[in-house]
Amino acid sequence: MKRGPFAKSMLTMMAVGLVLSVAGYAMGGSTAVYWDHGTPRGVTRDPVNLSVAESIQFTELDVHTSMADVRVVSGSAFSVDAQYETGEPGYELDGNVLRVYDSGTENIMSISGIGFYGGSANKMTVTVPRDVKLERINVRGDVGDLQLRNLSASAMSAAASTGKVEMWDCSTDQLTVYADTGSVYLNNSQAVRAELKTGVGGIHLSDVETVEALTAVSSVGSVKGSADLSGDISVRSDVGSIDLVLAQSRAQYDVDAKADIGAVKISPELTNPTDAPNRLNLRSGTGSITIKFHD
Repeated sequence: MKRGPFAKSMLTMMAVGLVLSVAGYAMGGSTAVYWDHGTPRGVTRDPVNLSVAESIQFTELDVHTSMADVRVVSGSAFSVDAQYETGEPGYELDGNVLRVYDSGTENIMSISGIGFYGGSANKMTVTVPRDVKLERINVRGDVGDLQLRNLSASAMSAAASTGKVEMWDCSTDQLTVYADTGSVYLNNSQAVRAELKTGVGGIHLSDVETVEALTAVSSVGSVKGSADLSGDISVRSDVGSIDLVLAQSRAQYDVDAKADIGAVKISPELTNPTDAPNRLNLRSGTGSITIKFHD
C-alpha cells in the first residue's frame, strides 16, 4: 500500500523526534526512549549524587572525569560534592594518591553507528585542605570545563580535551595546562615554570608571575594579558595575535619578535641590552605582536 505525502512526513517527523530524544538523553537529558515490541516508550532516571566529607590523608590528588564540569578548590577539609545526570562519580585512596573519577565513559549510546556521549549536566566539586601544600594536583577532563581555585602544590596540571581551563589564585613550582578545544585562563597565579598550550582557543593571562620559564603556545587563538615574566619566555601563536603587558622594564629583556603576517610593535623600542637577565621569544604566524613594558 502506498503512503501519501502526509503519512510520509509524519513518519519522518516521528523518526527525527525519536533520534533527537535519544540523543538528548545521552547528552544529559532525564528521559530515555526505548522500544517495547515495536512501540517507543520513555523511562525517567534519577540523578546520582555523591557527597563525601571525611578525614583523609593524601599528598597527591588525581581527578579524571569523562564528561563533567569540574571545580577543584581549597577549604577547611577534604570533600567531594557531585551531581550526575548520567554516569556515577566515585573516589578511592591509592596509597598517598587520592583518585576522584566517574564512570561516564560507559555512557555512550549509538544511533545508526553514531556515538553520543552522556553527562553534559554533570557537576563535580573537589575541596582540598587549604593549609596543606600537596606534592601534585592533576585534573583531567575529557568533555567539560575545568576550574582550579586557591590551590598550592609542588606540581600542578590541568588538561581538557573539550572545554576551557580556568585557574585562579594558584601557586606551584611546575605548572602544565593543556586545552585541545577551549581557551586557557590563568589569573593571579604564580609558578616557577609554566607550560600552557591550546589547540583551538586562546591563552589569557591576568596578573601572572613566572620565575624561571614560561612557554605559551596556541595553534589557533590569541595570547594576551598582563604578567610579570622572568627567565626564558617563549610565546607562539600560529593563527592569532600576541598582546602582552609586562610588569618589568624593557631593559630587563632580550627580545626576539617575528610575525610572518602581521605587524610587530614593541613599546618602548630599544636596542636589546647585552646584560638582560630575561629572554623573550615571540612568534606569530598570522597575527600581530604587541608588547608593552613597564617603563
